[in-house]
Amino acid sequence: MINSIKYVVCVLLGVFWIWSGASKYIYGFDANVFLISASKNQSVINSPLSQLVFFIVNFFTHGKINFINNIIPILEVIIGLLFIFKKTNALGAISQLLICLVFLSFGAISWNPILIFISLVILIN
Repeated sequence: MINSIKYVVCVLLGVFWIWSGASKYIYGFDANVFLISASKNQSVINSPLSQLVFFIVNFFTHGKINFINNIIPILEVIIGLLFIFKKTNALGAISQLLICLVFLSFGAISWNPILIFISLVILIN
């Protein structure tokens, strides 16, 4: 029973991530706005990772934003596919955990804490 529930959750997460990545291509995505707002966010400025965040923002906002605009949707689709294929659920959970921690360190709260919790539950079971 637990395995069935885990598989359904993983398929739902897979669909979520595939849609998240695909929708960025369909409707457009500009990471520049996100990165600049992260550098002005007080919770990011006061975090222990602030120096790393500012380094990444400065590195990617100087001519490399197109790379980020293309790689994030691709990574999200890959994470979705990892969740859908039953043998790679753990890799999907680890990938989800890492990308959500990065998003969270940039001040994007939204679904990220919930997705981190779900990743940990999947990895424990």
